[in-house]
Amino acid sequence: MHHIKCFLIDLSAYIYS
Repeated sequence: MHHIKCFLIDLSAYIYS
């Protein structure tokens, strides 16, 4: 699901911010 990719992008941005 492409939604998972978007979720991972947002999650990564949250973690590495």
